[in-house]
Amino acid sequence: METWKREYGSNGKLSKESGYYSDGTLYMMRLFAYDTNGHNSSIEILEKPFTTGNQLLYTYNSRGDVLTETYFDRLRDIVFSVNEYGYTYDSNNRLIEFIKNTSFDKVEYTKCVNTYDEEGRMIKQDMYRSNKFDGPYEQVAVINFTYTYSR
Repeated sequence: METWKREYGSNGKLSKESGYYSDGTLYMMRLFAYDTNGHNSSIEILEKPFTTGNQLLYTYNSRGDVLTETYFDRLRDIVFSVNEYGYTYDSNNRLIEFIKNTSFDKVEYTKCVNTYDEEGRMIKQDMYRSNKFDGPYEQVAVINFTYTYSR
């Protein structure tokens, strides 16, 4: 069994995670950095000997949604992958469509299309897959949501 220790900075945000094996040996650290808007701008992933690790770098749109996640191999000084994200909102500020790359090691995108009822509750999510951000997409699942209220 492993355990994780989390540390928070003066900004109240996660600054460091440390992973330990069951014997208490440290095996991984993740260091978090934030931009001036408070968004997570990078995560540095360090494994033994904790010198140079890999890094995740993020870009955001004006709403604060992640647009890209770049996985940078600092040891070899190369970009391993770039994951793209896309968002569409309706006039009520509800997320209607979300696209994300679902894998670091291959190009596969998932698109979720959300349907809401008149009270603003999500009632259905259609899921699609494609090997291109712009499609075409093939439907792979439909999730229907129901709500039960007890009195």
